[in-house]
Amino acid sequence: GSSPAAALWGIEYPGAMLDHTRREDPWPGGEPEPVLLGRIAVEWGLLQSGALVELMAERDRLKGAGREVPLSDLLARRAGLDRGTLLRLAQEVHARSARPTEDPPRLDRYEVLDTIGRGGMGRVVRARDAGLGRIVALKLLERGLDDDERSRKRFLREARAAARLQHPNVVAVHDVGEADGRAFLVMELVGGGSLDKRLTEPYDLAEMVGRLEKVARAVHAAHDAGIVHRDLKPGNILLTPEGEPKVADFGLAFVREKDSLVTRSGAMLGTPLYMAPEQFEPAGREIDRRTDVYALGAILYQVLTGRPPHLGSSTVDQCWRVLHAEPVPPRRLDPSIPWPLEAIALKALEKRPGDRYQTAAELAEDLERSLHDEPIRARRITALRRIRLWARRHRAPLATASVACAAVVVTVLWAVWLGPQRAGAARRVRRGAGTFHD
Repeated sequence: GSSPAAALWGIEYPGAMLDHTRREDPWPGGEPEPVLLGRIAVEWGLLQSGALVELMAERDRLKGAGREVPLSDLLARRAGLDRGTLLRLAQEVHARSARPTEDPPRLDRYEVLDTIGRGGMGRVVRARDAGLGRIVALKLLERGLDDDERSRKRFLREARAAARLQHPNVVAVHDVGEADGRAFLVMELVGGGSLDKRLTEPYDLAEMVGRLEKVARAVHAAHDAGIVHRDLKPGNILLTPEGEPKVADFGLAFVREKDSLVTRSGAMLGTPLYMAPEQFEPAGREIDRRTDVYALGAILYQVLTGRPPHLGSSTVDQCWRVLHAEPVPPRRLDPSIPWPLEAIALKALEKRPGDRYQTAAELAEDLERSLHDEPIRARRITALRRIRLWARRHRAPLATASVACAAVVVTVLWAVWLGPQRAGAARRVRRGAGTFHD
């Protein structure tokens, strides 16, 4: 028997791992599929952690009512994930579940305590630095990626990029090395969780805006160091137990070394919910610091409204909305949102990089002004201004339409003018004909 999601999308999942109607158990030692599948969906930016909690709760309610519904079905029906995305998720679940459990590598200086989390590049463990007597976060490159030269370079690029940054709101990198043939990165341990988890709980708006101001200033410091993060999202903003934000994960960093580019500007890397339009255009505009400004605007939008600026029914629809659709003004969703914060978010989310804040520092300054009830630089978005911005972005098709309209108007006017002229000529011809006949 295939699962309802498989029937809906016509997918055959590898190993029937997402099929809970089969008698054989594809998961030795239990059934971790819902947790793993949901966590990967959140990691990939396909689902917010709050939405995952709701889907898991719905699954439990259905189970309590005697209906076994796989999480994959709910992802298809409620989250709108398309066939290709579900298949990739299924393959990733299968790949991760098939990885043999193994002890962490032997590290002379670091004693591994437990696992904190796992991402696409590897896992993060809590470790004790025997030399300095402190607890650190140790990121291990996933087994199997060690032989992939491209992955290794990307991992080391993350280490170099992060180590160059010395800022109180950037996760500090202490060390980088190899053990048992596996590369590792030693970072400051930030023990307060991530921003995406905090956004699922009640929070004070002014306090959260203050955190984003600090994040924007940290991102500006990275830009001054020649680094564009290009994958800013709530999950990459960690919080200390006191609530201080720190930017992490420069694995997708776009690093400028003198005049050379380590990563091609056309590489489409990032999380779709927070990616700028230029990141979907491989042959289009160059990715620069304004790309991170857009991501900061997307995070601010979510802080204000509880949702990202664009939600699509599929990955393709998500990309189309980022490229062409306007985000719903936050105050239309919640009139209690202060208009300066709406103006700041919408300016950061402009489609054209030239219409956004040109630096993260400018965004941070406006956030600070809004917190002190001072005038901001971003202009309030009026209906007339939105029409003007839309017209500017669609200049080429509007020009074509204008030419077509002008041609129609000229044709109509010509017909209106020519009609009486032809009628007068006909009357003169008839009079002339009558005179000749007489």
